[in-house]
Amino acid sequence: MARNFVTGHGVCETDPLVRCGARVTLTGLGPLFDGAYRLRTVTHLFDAADGSRSEFTCDRPGLGRP
Repeated sequence: MARNFVTGHGVCETDPLVRCGARVTLTGLGPLFDGAYRLRTVTHLFDAADGSRSEFTCDRPGLGRP
């Protein structure tokens, strides 16, 4: 039986707690997608124009709030 996953990507303020394997709670995405996700990749970036930020990918099994 195949497992279904919700995957996503985003950008957030740089925070040392944002790291691979950490759990984050995403909100404002609607009832099917709000909830807890595990970070799979995180890239911390800095440049003179935009300052610091973190780009990430995340996933979780299934739809709806776990």
